[in-house]
Order: sequence, then C-alpha cells, then structure tokens
Amino acid sequence: MTPEHLFGQLLVAMRAERRQSQKALALDARLDQSHLAGIERGRRAPPSKPVLDRLCSALHIDDAELNTLLRAIALTKFARELKGDQDFVEAVVSFALREDPTIFRRASTSRAQTK
Repeated sequence: MTPEHLFGQLLVAMRAERRQSQKALALDARLDQSHLAGIERGRRAPPSKPVLDRLCSALHIDDAELNTLLRAIALTKFARELKGDQDFVEAVVSFALREDPTIFRRASTSRAQTK
C-alpha cells in the first residue's frame, strides 16, 4: 500500500465492513460511481468536506471512524504533495500509522479483499 492510496483503501474497508457495494454507496452519497471509484483507487484526491460528510452519512460512520478517516485524508494529502520525497513521506506515514494502527489494519484488509 502506498501512502497516496491510504484514504481510498480505508474507505473501501469501511464500505466492505458494511457489505455495501460501490454503486450503492455512490447512490446514497449522491456521487457518480466513477468519481467514487477514483477516490477508492487513489486516482482522485481525497474528498472535500461536503463529499466526506455525504459518504460518512451513507456509511453511518461514528465519531471514532470519522477521526480515522480525517487522519487518513491528511496523510494521503501529505503523501500526494511530497510525492518526490518518498523516503520522507514513508517515514512520516509509518510514524502516523504506529500512532493510529486502525488506519493500517483496515486499509490492509481492504487491499486483501479487493485482490
């Protein structure tokens, strides 16, 4: 898993935990499915606050999960901004994941489920 894909993989994991299809989540969150797919695959930047709010509502995200998503967004944006300095990005992301291992566990689970 690369840091640039962290948020998307975490979102996939949360969606899979709820046994919700990508199409159903896109409908519930009032998003185009291709836009959601791009977010989940890391091809698009993490969502804006209004889109995140709709995703959280559609997934019935609690406060703890929201905080995890917000940390994942911050790490993903950081990694995307500093893409040229991969060693530094990976060191910072590794430290952050040690501080909140739920991000890594969930994102790793989603990656295994999608293969």
